[in-house]
Amino acid sequence: MTKSISVNEYREMIVGNTNAMLSNRVNNERISVEQYELLLSGNEIGSSENKGPAKYRNLKVEYQGMKFDSKGELNRWCELVLLQKAGQINTLARQVRFCVQEKQGKTRGIYWVPDFCYFQPNGQAVIEDFKSEITAKQASFRMKVKLCKEKYPVYKILISSLEGVKEWK
Repeated sequence: MTKSISVNEYREMIVGNTNAMLSNRVNNERISVEQYELLLSGNEIGSSENKGPAKYRNLKVEYQGMKFDSKGELNRWCELVLLQKAGQINTLARQVRFCVQEKQGKTRGIYWVPDFCYFQPNGQAVIEDFKSEITAKQASFRMKVKLCKEKYPVYKILISSLEGVKEWK
C-alpha cells in the first residue's frame, strides 16, 4: 500500500528543508524527500556517468527518461508536477529556449534556456530557473536574465534554490 501526501505537505517539506528526512519502514533507514517521492511513484532514479566531479559539485540525475542538472532541480520538477496535478499551475514545460538578443552581423544571438516555464491560474506566464547561490551570482546568468526581463516583460521570472523560490527583481 502506498502512502500519499498532499501538494501542500510536499511543498512544506521541500521549501522548509529540501534535505528533510523521512523514515523508511522497510529497513528503518533514513531517506530523502526525492527518494520518498520515487518510492511512491514506483520509478527509478539514476545518476549520469560523470568522468569527474562537476564544476559546482552537482550530481546530474535521470528520472523517467528526463535528464536534470542536479537533485535540487529534480526536486523542483516533482513539486511543479504535483502543483500542475492540483490545478495550481498549468502548461508546465522544461528547457524552453528564449532568444534574449538577436544576431547582429557576425555576432551570434544570445539565448537563455531556463529550467521550467508554466502559467499560473490567473494567466501570468512564469519562467523559473533552479540555481545554487554560487551559480545565481554568475555574470553571464545575471546578464541573460536581465536581457530576458527587458525583451519579455510579460513573464514573471522566478529563481528557485534549496532555500525556496524568489522573484527576480
